[in-house]
Amino acid sequence: MGLYYHKLTVWRKAMDVAREIYRMAPRLSSEEAYGLRSQITRAAASVPANIAEGWVREFPRERAQSLALAHGLFGGGGNTPGTVRAGRILPPT
Repeated sequence: MGLYYHKLTVWRKAMDVAREIYRMAPRLSSEEAYGLRSQITRAAASVPANIAEGWVREFPRERAQSLALAHGLFGGGGNTPGTVRAGRILPPT
C-alpha cells in the first residue's frame, strides 16, 4: 500500500470538513472560546491526521485501528455543527 493518503477521497473530505470547522470556529461566542471551539477544532484536525496515519501503517490491524479512531472522531465532530446551530451558539449566516 502506498503512502499516498492525500489521494484518498475520505482524507480529502475530512480536510474539507476540517477547513469548514476552522472557518466557523471564530464565529462562536466568546464564552465558547475554550469549550466547544477548542473541542471541535481539535477533533477536526485529528480526523485527517488519523486517516493519514492509518493509511501508512504496515499491518492491517494497526491500519484499521487508526481508521476506526478517525471514524469515531468524525462521528462526534460531524454532529457538532448541527448542535451549534440548534443551540443558537453560532449566528445564522
